[in-house]
Amino acid sequence: MSRFTPYACKYIGYLIAKGKLNLDLHYYIDGNILKASNRAFLDQFTLGEDVESKTSTSLPVKFAISLLTDRNGRIKLNIPVEGDISDPDFSIAGTVFQIIRNLIMKAATSPFSLIASAFGGGEELQYTDFEPGSADLSEAALKKLRILADAVNEHPEIKVELMGGFDPESDRKTIEKNRFNSYIKQAKYNDLSRKERASMTPEEVAIKPDEYEKYLKAAWKKAPFKKEKNFIGLVKSQPVPVMEKMLRDYCVVSDGELRTLALERTEKCENYLVSTGQVDATRLFMVEPDTGKREPGAPATAVEVNIR
Repeated sequence: MSRFTPYACKYIGYLIAKGKLNLDLHYYIDGNILKASNRAFLDQFTLGEDVESKTSTSLPVKFAISLLTDRNGRIKLNIPVEGDISDPDFSIAGTVFQIIRNLIMKAATSPFSLIASAFGGGEELQYTDFEPGSADLSEAALKKLRILADAVNEHPEIKVELMGGFDPESDRKTIEKNRFNSYIKQAKYNDLSRKERASMTPEEVAIKPDEYEKYLKAAWKKAPFKKEKNFIGLVKSQPVPVMEKMLRDYCVVSDGELRTLALERTEKCENYLVSTGQVDATRLFMVEPDTGKREPGAPATAVEVNIR
């Protein structure tokens, strides 16, 4: 590909160190108009030193090439060419490289669109979504991760950053609600016979409307927060709204717990990519949750995926 070096310097600001370009060409000429559909194979395409060029891009070209290159060191492209062969400025080589340059730019600016075209999916691959309050991978999330794993394995030079997220409102509200309900369910579970407890978990316990006050009170009594006592030292009974408020206040979720939830979501994604997707763990990086650094419009409860 040495003859393409002047174009590489002009458009992407690098010399070409090595590489071989094979073209499967199909030409159609009508008068002076050339139309060609080409299948291009770039083998071991490697950039050399960078050079100064006023027309070159400032985008991360080497990253883009790594995203285009498969595990065998090849880049496979479909390159349509059209032009007037009587035009002295028309050059097949120059046109081909401009198209290659455009594909490199697309890879640099929209890596997930590139993955989508090869593996299915789309820009939504950048986010692995979770239900509020949960770190469980849904079937939709697993599908995204399967596609991501295939793409990462096909392009051995790229690395993946995973940044877990949380929604201070929906995550906190859901966890607090679930925690409140779990205390009441546990109170009824403790009341069941040994045989009944063996057939279900506390989460599977159903609280009937006429049982609610009884087990709310049991949960309230068991919770280790301070309660008002009567003159003989026994815990003083409280109306339902008071017991509910005290128990809900005890279920408040801290910011630290939300951060832990975000990390747990990240770990679930990482574990799946490594164990099921067979992605090399050294290519995955967990990023500290930071809602201020997430992409604009990113789903708050999702793990954000970035390719580097």
